[in-house]
Amino acid sequence: MRRVDPGRGGSRLVSVAVAAILLALPALSLAGGEADRTPRVRRRGGFMGLDPGLVLRLEEGGTPLYARLDLRGGGCFNPRVHLGVDWRMDLLVTGQEGVMQKRHEIGPVLTVFMLEGWFARLFAHIGGIDPFYTTLGLQTGYEFSTGKFAAVGIALGSDADVRFDGEAPLGYSFTAALYLTAYDLGNRRGREEGLADAR
Repeated sequence: MRRVDPGRGGSRLVSVAVAAILLALPALSLAGGEADRTPRVRRRGGFMGLDPGLVLRLEEGGTPLYARLDLRGGGCFNPRVHLGVDWRMDLLVTGQEGVMQKRHEIGPVLTVFMLEGWFARLFAHIGGIDPFYTTLGLQTGYEFSTGKFAAVGIALGSDADVRFDGEAPLGYSFTAALYLTAYDLGNRRGREEGLADAR
């Protein structure tokens, strides 16, 4: 199998970078306008997230662009360390032939908040069965509070589809997404009053 060249598709990379900036504008505007009166989000309990975004793949068949919807769920060990599962669904938006029209992957994710809302996410997803491969990657981004139990942010990342038969990776991906999260699911009743804001 011919090795995928990650240097191809420069114009598409520029397009993804522009899309990432456009995706970031609503979050930055919201954070700047309401930072003084919005309480800090409480990252605890169960969480659920929904991340719409774009994915640029570099593979042997070309450089297809996908629209992505990432469903997240899991729990918080503490405000800084979270463990969960992502289910990602990609839909081809370019009219390119010879590439997959839809893609799905699922697997565990470890999220670590390093400084305020800045986070890093390590993931290992099952990407395909025949041939079997896993999608290994990293995301980073920033999350802004929109209330005691909700946050919005941006996330950028990259990954590779790694095979276990000695062949080269099936492809590489670069992502840009909005990062929407609800926290403390199932434990909010009775907590709205009398809770200290200490972290």
